[in-house]
Amino acid sequence: MVLWSIVAASQCKLSGKSSFYATRSLLGLIEGGFIPDVILYLSYFFKGRELPNRLAWFWTAYIATQIVASFLAFGILHMEGHGGWFGWQWLFLIEGIITGAVGVVSYFYMPPSPTQTASWFRGKKGWFTEREEIILVTRVVRDDPSKGDMHNRQAITFRKMWLALTDYDMWPLYIIGLTFLIPFTPPTAYLTLILKSLGFSTFQVNLLTIPSSVIFILQVPSSCIFVLIIVTVLDMVE
Repeated sequence: MVLWSIVAASQCKLSGKSSFYATRSLLGLIEGGFIPDVILYLSYFFKGRELPNRLAWFWTAYIATQIVASFLAFGILHMEGHGGWFGWQWLFLIEGIITGAVGVVSYFYMPPSPTQTASWFRGKKGWFTEREEIILVTRVVRDDPSKGDMHNRQAITFRKMWLALTDYDMWPLYIIGLTFLIPFTPPTAYLTLILKSLGFSTFQVNLLTIPSSVIFILQVPSSCIFVLIIVTVLDMVE
């Protein structure tokens, strides 16, 4: 988060196609592992059947930040001309700094595992008692034995990456992971341009992107219920 916030903030100095392509490529490279790692991180605290509900909250928060960002953008873009900068330059700089601050706080606030919650930042006693830690770890390992020999902050190696790529049973999951956002991404990416072409001002465009985010959030609970039904049916079949 800190690295991509630096890249995001540096976009305030974009000066042409080369710098645009460079920063966008770096953002994609650095940000690419964020959501998979969030899912992995949550899997150390919750069982597989519990994850859809927690991920629904994650996606809700994820989209809710876009609503907040739209309101921020509406105000920040009015800084046009301050310091000789355009409004979009201030937008990249300020939102990049905010993201960096969240990244720093997250580093200290998010524990590596349920058994490592005690720290000066989170409290010397931690979040759970020893008995609660044993229960948390036991229930997760019983649900997924592979969690017993892996640490959440364990570095990935080329050998492990190769083993993952050649695990044919996982290919359907990889295909879903690579394609599930395809229907959602183009409308999101081009919505502002479409609204702009319809004659709305830059300020109006930022506010008009909010309804789509609200509709997405309202659909998340139904999607979560659908996933839980599928998981339950598959368990019954097995």
